[in-house]
Amino acid sequence: MITTKTPLRVSFIGGGTDYPSFFNQTDGCVVGSTVDLNVYVTILQLPLFAREKFRFTYRKTESVDSIDDMKHPVTRELIKYFRWDTPLNIATMADVPGSSGLGSSSSFTVGLALALKKFEFQTSVDPKFLAETAVHIERGILQEPGGLQDQYHASFGGFRSYSFSKSGVTVGKKLLTGGQLDQLSRYFTLVSVGQGRDSSQLAEATSRASSTEKFQELLALRDLSRNLSHLLQKPQQISNIALTLFDAIEEGWKIKRKFDDSIAPSNVLEAINTGKRAGAITAKLCGAGASGFLLFGHKPEDQEQIINAFPNKYGFPAIFTDSGGKVILDSSSD
Repeated sequence: MITTKTPLRVSFIGGGTDYPSFFNQTDGCVVGSTVDLNVYVTILQLPLFAREKFRFTYRKTESVDSIDDMKHPVTRELIKYFRWDTPLNIATMADVPGSSGLGSSSSFTVGLALALKKFEFQTSVDPKFLAETAVHIERGILQEPGGLQDQYHASFGGFRSYSFSKSGVTVGKKLLTGGQLDQLSRYFTLVSVGQGRDSSQLAEATSRASSTEKFQELLALRDLSRNLSHLLQKPQQISNIALTLFDAIEEGWKIKRKFDDSIAPSNVLEAINTGKRAGAITAKLCGAGASGFLLFGHKPEDQEQIINAFPNKYGFPAIFTDSGGKVILDSSSD
């Protein structure tokens, strides 16, 4: 039995410039961090006498004799891509529901790829291989709209910048240490707002922006991201790092709202206003927009007040993490 734990992510600035429609014209750049919200994938070899060859449990359970009959697209195509023949029982769970704007789909792809490779080789797996495989499955084979940052965040982890170009993806060094991330978590809060959403429509709107007058807005986001990465490389107090992030997030959110009216519906704007009345300095919607999670930036002493401003425990500290997908259970080593 192999179980993997793969983190979700928060993108601070630059989302949209990681789309091929943009970086095939000019370089893109994103700054973000993984957070302590995870997707878990477990695989276990089925006995030869099992009635099916592949069983996958997620929102429902699929049992098939041929992987071609699997309806879940990523699981089907990943197993086919690896030319997998061993009968498998696969299950997945997550700390938050899917379609939440935190990159859970790509975290699942990375987590399953890691589990399969660990099962096969029982050695370490290169995060670059995981990211490139996830991109190939999601953006190549399945032709799902979107960018490339989620796959790299899930694979590499930590607080980093990523640069995108026609020649490939450059993974920046970690901008903050684990101890600094612990301190920074006191300055940020995540709040669930609205139901999960299908990001494909808004992803397509972002793709279209690369070939319209909104291209200049994507350039502005890219430049903001580059500048933020440069500023964060200078040694400074966490309070100053937080203020730098607040400024970048506020400016980036203003630009992002120009892409499509549906990115910030009334319930999202109302939630932002609620957080700001409780002490938040800045806020942005994570992911492609419309609903999911809001990220609030604030002084540490205002975190509890902001969380309490939202009912039903929808808010909690954004705990930034230092690692990407990893194996947390490997029974072959027992």
